Amino acid sequence: MRELDVTDRETAVQVLRLERRAYAVEAQIIGSTALPPLRDTVDTLRQCGERFFGYFQDGRLVGQSPMSGADRRFTFAGWSLTWIGSVKESRAHCSTL
Repeated sequence: MRELDVTDRETAVQVLRLERRAYAVEAQIIGSTALPPLRDTVDTLRQCGERFFGYFQDGRLVGQSPMSGADRRFTFAGWSLTWIGSVKESRAHCSTL
């Protein structure tokens, strides 16, 4: 995992794609699209002021975890059957970086 600079436009685009894929599944399950991350845009993400950490597989962002923000959670699009680590462990590791 490494810290992501979401003020960088391309990084924000990657994080937003990942968020939308992950939260679209959740929205479908609960029957609501009123989840705050689904309302994000590249610009709102770039200006959110939150710290994000990303998990990469073969150089591709496959997971992200914000260090703050009640509206966002650890997301792994397409990795629901793969155990990568708990949010608590990942955040604890990232906070030492």
